[in-house]
Amino acid sequence: MWEQIFGAANLLAMIAWVVLILGPRREIVMRALFFGPMLMLALGYVTGLTLVLTGAVPTGGGANFASIEGVRSIFSSDPGVTIGWVHYLVFDLFVGL
Repeated sequence: MWEQIFGAANLLAMIAWVVLILGPRREIVMRALFFGPMLMLALGYVTGLTLVLTGAVPTGGGANFASIEGVRSIFSSDPGVTIGWVHYLVFDLFVGL
């Protein structure tokens, strides 16, 4: 399941980047990118992060944001890597916009 989420997020971000790079610089296009792919990715990130923080999604033992070991533990699992990657996709697309 996490592999499919990872792939879908990548595809969505790539489509958004192609439109951003090759599309017209009109306000309607920028708004469509912001309220379309970027919002979808951001909602996916917030949902995934909430699942990790509440313990609904299993990550490595000792997962927390208070220490480097805890963060390393989060990124040692497929859910943690996928959620972290979606975070980067959202942030980069936001900066690109």
